[in-house]
Amino acid sequence: MKYGGVLLFFLLQLPAQGQGVVKSFFSLGRPEQCWALSHPFKAGKAFRITRDVRKHVSEVYRYEALDSFPHGGSLDAYRHCYWMASLGGKIGSRAARKLGKAHEKSNYRAFRRGKAVDGVIQDSNAVVMDLHNNEAGLRLAEAHPEHSPESLQQLVMEELRSGRLLRLKTNHAGQLLPCEGSTPVDFSRRGRKQWQMPTCLLKSNE
Repeated sequence: MKYGGVLLFFLLQLPAQGQGVVKSFFSLGRPEQCWALSHPFKAGKAFRITRDVRKHVSEVYRYEALDSFPHGGSLDAYRHCYWMASLGGKIGSRAARKLGKAHEKSNYRAFRRGKAVDGVIQDSNAVVMDLHNNEAGLRLAEAHPEHSPESLQQLVMEELRSGRLLRLKTNHAGQLLPCEGSTPVDFSRRGRKQWQMPTCLLKSNE
């Protein structure tokens, strides 16, 4: 089946109220679009779960004692872990893992084009962090398949505060730091194809 035919099949699987799903589909990177097309019966559910996770994380940002840095900080670590924990319990760990990897591939493709994702141009350590936290979320989904969202949120918070997740080292202003020293990593001098940056991965309780 050609791409156009697969796309039509995917769109026909969406519910009548799925206009937001369609709009989001066309805003995705190509790897995520390919995931959606290869999982037409799960894509709409994944979209709704992702929307709910983003809404919840905005609440965590306001009320929990986490840093407020959307890129690389503890809130970012929490978001990825809870996203995968939520997806894994509803669409299965295998499909959720593939979506998480497709998301990171889209981030890399955006980097190659010099485009920011959520206001940030990604780097290699950020992807390592995200994939690690994704796996932690999938383990929670497999270990606690019947948990409510509220219980799952508490489990993710325990993962974060116990240091089983990863974050990037930052200063109080949210600037990314190297492992040694306190001078922020200078992204302004980054080469167009410089994927690896001297950022520093830490346990989430450090």
